[in-house]
Amino acid sequence: MTPRSAGSVSADLPFVCRIEDADASQPGLFGGKGAGLARMTAAGLPVPPGGVIATEACRGYGGSLRRSRQRRETESGGAMTDGFDLREGQ
Repeated sequence: MTPRSAGSVSADLPFVCRIEDADASQPGLFGGKGAGLARMTAAGLPVPPGGVIATEACRGYGGSLRRSRQRRETESGGAMTDGFDLREGQ
């Protein structure tokens, strides 16, 4: 698999792939945990079957959540809360 540069979109690299298909030599692609799981799988260690999500996909999702929240705050005229106030006594 060929890595994507930050902010680029390419059909060459999926956003999600099986652990055994992840490139362990490039932790920037699937993060340290994904690369570690790929290395352990390649070494023959017992790893439960599963998949890894590309770092770019995670960043894109997080960015879209932030933009969505900012848009809602702008439209509502104030800060949005999750319904929980962690300050003592609230």
